[in-house]
Amino acid sequence: GKIPAIHPRFLNTVAGREAEISSAGMPSNARSIAKLNACMANGGALGGVRLMSEAACEESMSEFTVAHDAFFGCETSVSVGGFGDLTILKENTVLRELTQALDGFVGWGGWGGSLSLWHPEKRIAVSYVPNAMENSILGGPRTARIFSALRSVI
Repeated sequence: GKIPAIHPRFLNTVAGREAEISSAGMPSNARSIAKLNACMANGGALGGVRLMSEAACEESMSEFTVAHDAFFGCETSVSVGGFGDLTILKENTVLRELTQALDGFVGWGGWGGSLSLWHPEKRIAVSYVPNAMENSILGGPRTARIFSALRSVI
């Protein structure tokens, strides 16, 4: 039968791959996403290779605009480059423990619970990709434990 567009299986259809859904359209793994995040956390360079100018990297994480997000039903904050400040999300959207652990991180959350984040001041990056997609946004109890542990060592 026809798979409803809101179901995670939608991404495994031709229409799902053609939809270019910004928070669900990056099939990848945590290691690859962490490399991208490390580049952003280190001013546009990774492994001694400059992939983007430091000025462009810095600009992409500037001018955060706070606005109401109809999907989340709360205020969100997004940079000129499209990166989110997830700490502004309310407790009913993200676990309180996770919001506290994410202080200073920017990046994205993805459909299914993935997180792609970096801390530009501390120059660290992290990502989380669940091995079974669920119909949730911005992680859950496992994600909160991972990021709380990270917070305890930085």
